[in-house]
Amino acid sequence: AEYMGAHPRLLRHARALLVLIHPARSRFFCATVRMAAENPLLADWSARPFGIPPFSLIKTEHFAPAFDVALAQNLEEAKVIAESKEAASFDNTIVAFDRCGALLNKVQGVFSNLCLSICPPELQEVEAKMAGPLAVHTTKVYMLPGLFDRVEYVHAQRESLGLDPESLRLVERIHLDFIRAGARFDVEAKKRYNTLVERLAELTTKFSNNVLTDEATVMVELTSDDMAGCPEEIIAAATSAAVDRNAAAGVHMVSITRSLVVPFLTFAHSRAAREKVWRT
Repeated sequence: AEYMGAHPRLLRHARALLVLIHPARSRFFCATVRMAAENPLLADWSARPFGIPPFSLIKTEHFAPAFDVALAQNLEEAKVIAESKEAASFDNTIVAFDRCGALLNKVQGVFSNLCLSICPPELQEVEAKMAGPLAVHTTKVYMLPGLFDRVEYVHAQRESLGLDPESLRLVERIHLDFIRAGARFDVEAKKRYNTLVERLAELTTKFSNNVLTDEATVMVELTSDDMAGCPEEIIAAATSAAVDRNAAAGVHMVSITRSLVVPFLTFAHSRAAREKVWRT
């Protein structure tokens, strides 16, 4: 998936090699390549300025299938490490694990950016739908049979491997992430942990979306005197919000988003107006 923009001949060679090594993974690779032609989230962005995602081409319906592909690929990458017949080493275990999940990080980065900014209702639905599966996927990777054993093996030898400070820190950080994700739990504890993580992710997403909805809909009516002392751009935003909602002439409206509340509380001269906004 990192090479979706590669030359077709290179893709054919890659497919032929995968068929020889692992037929099932070959089918997954080919399916991913086909989807990349239709889904901008799975395409190669390296040729774009600064690798910026093609936001104008991305639609809400692209996320669910992109996540399906990215989650499956991430799990396959982790399985390759866990099932390796080579003795665990810094390169084939720690570095390999640190690099896996690139496609998932790419898709999730765009998704999180949009969810934390514009986040229309249809995207909130996708966010609510994916919260549980994303949380479960993370624990599934960290609890993959054999993977933590390899990480722990390298961690136990870290002081004798001649690693530089950054590499040593990487070993310790990844090992700690596995511990915190329940890698040492017994079977029953892992099941309980997965259930809690999934439920917590769902509730957290629901709470965040409720807050986002309130920030977009709850408005505080203010007068021109209330706006005294505020920067021109804040007054203009409050005026525009009032016009959009067909408010009476002279009325200003401030939403409870931080981008408006913080500067208003900072610069408004009227203590009563600041208190009114703050208590809302």
